[in-house]
Amino acid sequence: MNNYFKIIFFVLFLNFQIKAQDPSFSQIENTNFYTHPSMVSINKGVEIQMAHRRQWEGISGGFTTSFIGVNYQGAKKIGYGICFLNDEEGIGALKTQQTDLVFKYKLYGNYYNLDALIFAISVGYTQKSINWDKLVFSDQIDPVFGIYRNSDQLEPKNDMAIFFDAGFSLTYKRNFRLGNLKLPSRLSLSIHHLGNPDESIQQINEKLPYKTDITYSTTIQRNTLYGIPLLNPVIRFEKQGEIKKISLGSLIGFLHEKSQSTIYTGIFYSSQYSPFNTHNTNAFILTIGYEKIISRTIYTFGYSYDIITSGLRHQSTGGVHEITLAISFNMEARGFKQPSNLFQKCPRGLSTF
Repeated sequence: MNNYFKIIFFVLFLNFQIKAQDPSFSQIENTNFYTHPSMVSINKGVEIQMAHRRQWEGISGGFTTSFIGVNYQGAKKIGYGICFLNDEEGIGALKTQQTDLVFKYKLYGNYYNLDALIFAISVGYTQKSINWDKLVFSDQIDPVFGIYRNSDQLEPKNDMAIFFDAGFSLTYKRNFRLGNLKLPSRLSLSIHHLGNPDESIQQINEKLPYKTDITYSTTIQRNTLYGIPLLNPVIRFEKQGEIKKISLGSLIGFLHEKSQSTIYTGIFYSSQYSPFNTHNTNAFILTIGYEKIISRTIYTFGYSYDIITSGLRHQSTGGVHEITLAISFNMEARGFKQPSNLFQKCPRGLSTF
C-alpha cells in the first residue's frame, strides 16, 4: 500500500512539474545569475556560480538539480555569460538539461557608480527526456499486493522534447542613505520563457508558462564596517502559471579584517502556493557560509537546509539540502574594493560610492 501511495504521489507531482514549475534555489544571493542574468557583482572580471540541490530524499527517487553559470564582465558596458542546468525528478527520471547564452549591457553606470542599470537577454536550448522503463503503469498495481506484474502497455514512441527558449532581465542598483546607514541596494526583474515553448514529450502542445521573478536585496551597514555585523535582507517573488512563491529573510555576516574573510549565517521563510495543493508548502531555510578573498579572487561557499513546516510536513520528505560555490576573479589593476559579493561592502577608507 505504501508503494501505491508513492506511485500516485509521483504521477501527480510529475504532471505538476511538467506543466508549471522551473527549479528554484534556496540560496538566493549565491544563485542570482540563474534567476537574474543581469545581476553584476564585479566591474571587470569573471564570476562562476555553482549550486547542487538535493530535494526530498525521503520520497522515492528524490529531486536533484545542479547549476553552473560563468559570467564575464568586460571593461566597457558589455558582458557575456553561459549557464548550464541539469534537473532530475522522481523515480521516472524526468530529466531536464538546459543551456543558456547571456548577453548583458549596462544602460548606464557601472558597479562602482552611485546608480547603475543593467539589461540582459538570454537565449537557450532545452532538452527534456524520460526513462519509461522506470515508470509504473496502472495494470501493474494491485491494491493488496502492490506492484506484482509487468505492464501490457505499449511504450510511447517519444521519450524526448527539444525546444529553444528566451528571456530578459533588468537590474537597477542604487546606494540609498538613511542617517548614518548606507543601503547599497539591488532590484531585479526577470521574465523567462518568452516564446511559450512547447515542452511536451508526447507532442500534445503543452506550453511552458512564463516565469516572472522579482528580487530586492540590500546591505544594512554603518560607515565603520569592521567589528559589527552586517545584515543582508532579501525578498523574492516568483510566479509561473498558477504557482506563486515568496521568499524573505536575511543573512548576517561578520567580517574579519586581518584575514579578509567573512563568516555568515541566515534564516529565510518560503511560502509556495499551487492549485494542486490546497495548503501552501511553507519552509524555514537555515543558511551558513564563508567568504574569503585571496589575491584578486573571492571565494564564497554556502550550505542551506529547508525545514518544511506545512503542505508536505506530514510526509517523510527528508528536507532539502543545497550547497553553493561562487568564485569571482577580478581583472582590474586595483583589485577588489569590496571583500564580499554577498554584502556589497568595502573596506575602511575605500568608499565605492
